[in-house]
Amino acid sequence: MDDINWWVWVLIAIAVIALIAIIGVTLRNRANVKAVQRDRFRAGQLREEAEVSAVEASRREADAAAARAEAEQARIAAEQLERQAQGHERDAGQVRAEAGERLAEADQIDPDIDDDGLADRDPAGARTNDLADDRFTDDRLNDDQAAGDQLTDDRPAGDHVRDTHRDVP
Repeated sequence: MDDINWWVWVLIAIAVIALIAIIGVTLRNRANVKAVQRDRFRAGQLREEAEVSAVEASRREADAAAARAEAEQARIAAEQLERQAQGHERDAGQVRAEAGERLAEADQIDPDIDDDGLADRDPAGARTNDLADDRFTDDRLNDDQAAGDQLTDDRPAGDHVRDTHRDVP
């Protein structure tokens, strides 16, 4: 080994070191390229997921807008129904008032109603103070009626019986 000079050994060592360095840089570059490709692929996946999420968010926003519109329509419909109900109540009040006026007019022209608004059921004009119905008193029953015939009262035919609180003396 004496024939080979030391400087040859130095050149071989430098060449080996250079070769190791080149291999190391190449491997590192390949690793970097793979990492970049991996990152690009992952970024693409994230973008696709973000797109899907954006579409889902848009769908939910559309659903929310539809729900708001539906709620607004329901509110408007409820307001319309409320106005209709108020109109019906007004109409009912008018009809009730007209009915009251007609009853008052009927009471004014009815010969069986006194000035105080009480019905005069006793044809002779005498009034009793008991609360019993004078149509069915014991002295009106005869043997035929007690056997099951229909009871009658002393009013002439065509007179009506008013069943209101004012009828009771």
